[in-house]
Amino acid sequence: MPIISVIIPVYNVEKYIQRTIQSVLNQTFQDFELILIDDGSSDDSFEKCKEVNDDRIVLVSQKNQGVSVARNHGLKLAKGKYITFLDSDDIYEQNYLEKLMEYDEDLVICGIRKQFENTSEAIQKSFMYSSKQDIYQNMESIINTQMLNSPVNKKYRRDYIVNNGILFDEQMQIGEDYQFNFQYILQCNSVRCIPDLLYVYLIQSNSLTHRKISGIFAQRKRNIDLTNQFFQTQHIENQLIDQLKLKLIYIYLMNEEHPNKEVIYNDYFSGLKVQGKVNKVLYGVYALKSMWILRLFAKVLIFLKNSTKLKSKGPSV
Repeated sequence: MPIISVIIPVYNVEKYIQRTIQSVLNQTFQDFELILIDDGSSDDSFEKCKEVNDDRIVLVSQKNQGVSVARNHGLKLAKGKYITFLDSDDIYEQNYLEKLMEYDEDLVICGIRKQFENTSEAIQKSFMYSSKQDIYQNMESIINTQMLNSPVNKKYRRDYIVNNGILFDEQMQIGEDYQFNFQYILQCNSVRCIPDLLYVYLIQSNSLTHRKISGIFAQRKRNIDLTNQFFQTQHIENQLIDQLKLKLIYIYLMNEEHPNKEVIYNDYFSGLKVQGKVNKVLYGVYALKSMWILRLFAKVLIFLKNSTKLKSKGPSV
């Protein structure tokens, strides 16, 4: 029985998949199984996977149903005590598994190196909470690190996933990763984030981040409400929800699915307490109830943000 199961959903990555697979096979820690779920690729991804001969590889093909279905399929096949995920066009550093196995916390997270064509960027945090109470009291801080926005760069306990029926929501196109991690961390008694840059995210031009996603407003709102319910149930004071709702105003304004944007003026967005000069100005404009001014202001802010910041991985809450 393998100690850890590595799950890779595969879809139309014939150029990269063997490189990704080799980054797992070359690990210094070798007691693993590698589960490849081909999600109905229309290129030669499945054939490329078949070319790699290793007894630890479990290769399965399914009709195209999306990354969440593929990951859930992998979870159902997994036999390891621990679970970790890898995207099919990314790679692990050679000591990824070895380093994560050094720690016994219920959730172990490592840093990410985002590799662009000519430069790289580090995403790294360091924190450790050793009780459920500590995790709950520091949930706002954990969420703000954005380390819950992706299933990669993490080691999970499979029994926590199985026993609590935690799966990826197959109806969501964005935010399902956060939901999965949020539900998982609520079951944890300990969590550790190490700054080591062990996961390498290789920026590709066809990243999901750049494709239009339908129903984005409703899916973002769903995760905000899930998070808010937790804070209310635990009677924890926080400023996070108001900030997330303000970001949702941006999404609502810029989403062409909602031509009648006047309905934005409702109780859900009323009375927010926001921080930061720009956010306060945005919310002040919102309070004026002038849609054309609000849309113009939001477009300017988004343009300025995109012109000064490189592409980032992973959806927000």
